[in-house]
Amino acid sequence: MKKINVFVNDKLISCDTIVPLTLHIKKKYPEIKITYYTLNFKTYVQVKKNVNLYNLLCLHSDFVLLGWVNLKGYLSKFFKLIHIFNIIIDAFFKKVTNIHFKALGSFPFNLIYFFNKKNTYLFESNAWGTNKNILFADYVFDKRNVKNFPAFKSFDTLVAFDKSWHQINKAKKKKYILFTLLSF
Repeated sequence: MKKINVFVNDKLISCDTIVPLTLHIKKKYPEIKITYYTLNFKTYVQVKKNVNLYNLLCLHSDFVLLGWVNLKGYLSKFFKLIHIFNIIIDAFFKKVTNIHFKALGSFPFNLIYFFNKKNTYLFESNAWGTNKNILFADYVFDKRNVKNFPAFKSFDTLVAFDKSWHQINKAKKKKYILFTLLSF
């Protein structure tokens, strides 16, 4: 059995970016199981409030909160770890493709990438491409260091929509596979 796991960011634009692709895949290959994961409850609620987006997700995929329940503290972390290990074990028995937008970049989520490197794809979260001014404004607003935008590590294949995404330079330097959905 084939399966696609999509790990969405806190911003809903990552969902908007990937839904057309997963809808097309499900239409062409109905036997593939697609699951969307959110890493936190706030994002889970935001997606459910967006009626159109939520209905599209339910039409062709499962929509799951990582850790299954909204708890606080160590119990929440415990359930998330168990869920992560279930996802990893699933990858040993099925052909699983992981798509993320940086969600698998930090511990313990990067364990999912570590055990399924060849089938993990880092997607640019904005299908219109990256606007450096907007990215810069996000960093200023979040009070993060704007001198060097972070280069995410948890991917072997990068999927970009335009040539100005800062992640492309890392992919070229490290000789990762670079796949573009639009030619540039």
